[in-house]
Amino acid sequence: MKSIQTYIYSILLTCFTVAACNKYKAFSGESTISGHAYLVDNVSGALPVPLTNQTIYINTGTDTSTYLFQVKTDEVGFFTFNALSDKEDYTIFTRSIKEGIEYKGAKGVGKSELEDERETIKLEVVPSYTNGMYVLFVDNLGGPLPKQPFRVYTSKVAAMADSAKYATHDTVTSDQGAFILFNVKSVKYYFVAKNTFAGTEYKLFDSTSVPASGIKKDTIYLKQ
Repeated sequence: MKSIQTYIYSILLTCFTVAACNKYKAFSGESTISGHAYLVDNVSGALPVPLTNQTIYINTGTDTSTYLFQVKTDEVGFFTFNALSDKEDYTIFTRSIKEGIEYKGAKGVGKSELEDERETIKLEVVPSYTNGMYVLFVDNLGGPLPKQPFRVYTSKVAAMADSAKYATHDTVTSDQGAFILFNVKSVKYYFVAKNTFAGTEYKLFDSTSVPASGIKKDTIYLKQ
């Protein structure tokens, strides 16, 4: 029994030593990789948003299933990895889950790029999705309607009744007047909204069908 325990201990010690040596080798130089991490909206085309307090990982080679070291971005999405070897290729990457959607990004930095000891990169983080919708709410003149309350239904009967009890979403549009949703059922969605401007009531009752793959873009109007 003792010999088996000693054998297992030797294996664990060897694995730990190899991992420690690999990490030391990767972080035993004088090169630096710095950069900014941005959330990129490749659906609406909005400006990239800096990712604050985001965990950024680094690994040698191209493997993103594990990492050697991690840092956090600052208030403007900036991060830095120091003491890197110019004899190694690195991959900088990040991933996170927001409202059930995975956001991820990766950027490779080759050893040749570290010969000057400092490399600055832009790490773009995008949503991972199969399908979705991008719906823009506008007034009768085509102007966007930011913070417009509305409800979403998957049944026309429920939409006509317009009860929050049966709505799949009871929310408001973004600052740009848009509603974006990823990885949804490939069905028809009904939108109901109303608002009052200068004493006149405006209403919206419209629908859009989402495909099994890809993003469906649509514009719907709030009319008198």
